Amino acid sequence: MKRDTMINIIAAVLLIIITVVFLFPIYWTFQLSVKPPQLCLTNPPTFFFQPTLDHYVYVFIDPGRNAMNLVSGIIESSVATLLAFFLGYPASYAFSRFNFKGRASLMFWYLSLLLTPPVIFTIPHYMLMTTLNLRGTYASVIILFQTFAIPLSIWLMKSFIDGIPREIDEAALLDGSGWGRLLFTIILPLAAPGVAVSMAFTFIFCWNNLIFPLIMTEGPTKPLSLATFEYFTVTGATWNYIGVCAFVTTIPPLILFLILRRYIVRGLTFGAVKA
Repeated sequence: MKRDTMINIIAAVLLIIITVVFLFPIYWTFQLSVKPPQLCLTNPPTFFFQPTLDHYVYVFIDPGRNAMNLVSGIIESSVATLLAFFLGYPASYAFSRFNFKGRASLMFWYLSLLLTPPVIFTIPHYMLMTTLNLRGTYASVIILFQTFAIPLSIWLMKSFIDGIPREIDEAALLDGSGWGRLLFTIILPLAAPGVAVSMAFTFIFCWNNLIFPLIMTEGPTKPLSLATFEYFTVTGATWNYIGVCAFVTTIPPLILFLILRRYIVRGLTFGAVKA
C-alpha cells in the first residue's frame, strides 16, 4: 500500500511539473501582453503589476493594424480545413473500401508528401500563383495548404473508416441508398471522431504554418502569426504587441478543441481498448 501511495505521489508531482512546463510559456506571453512597457525587460522579472489592455486596443481596435490579419488567418485555415475534408473524405472512403490498381502506391505517395519538407513546394507554387496572378490572395495560400492538408486528412480518416464494418455499407446499398447518402448520412456519423481529429490536426497545421503564408501572402492577407514579425525592427522589438499577437494566436485552436473535444477524445482513444 505504501509503495502504491509513493508511486501515486511521484506521478502526481511529475504531472504537475509537466503541466507547469507547458503552461508557463502561455502565462508568460499573456502577462507580457498586459504588462506596462517599462516592465517588459526588467531583471529580475516583475510578476506583480497593474495590468493594462491598451496593447490589445492598439493591435485590434485603434488603429487595429492587425485585426484583419487575425480574420485572414481564420479564413485561410478554416477554408483550407473544410476543403481538405470535402476532398479527402470521399478519397479516404475509396481507399478504405475499394481495392484498385495502384492503391498502395498512391497511399505511399500521400505519406511521402507528409514527410517532405514544406519549403520544397514553395518555389513551384510561387511561380504558378504569380503566373495566375493569384499571389497575395487567400486562394494562393489555401491551395498551397492542400499539398499537406489533403494527404493528412486521407490518412487519418481512412484509419477510422477501416474500423467501420463493411456490412453497414452493404445493408445501406441493398436498401436503396445512393453513394452520397451512404457517405454523408450513414458512414460520416460513425466516423465523426476520426473526422474531428482530422479537421483539428489540419486546422492546427494550417494555423501554425509560417513558410507558406510568408511566400504567398502580403498586407492584410497575412495571418496574425506572420504579421507579428512587424513588431521586430532594427531599433528593437515591441514586446507588448508581440505578446498580444502571440497570445491571441493560441485562442482559435483552443476554441476548436473545446467545440470538438468530445469527438477528439473518442478519436484519439479509438482502438485503445477492445471488448
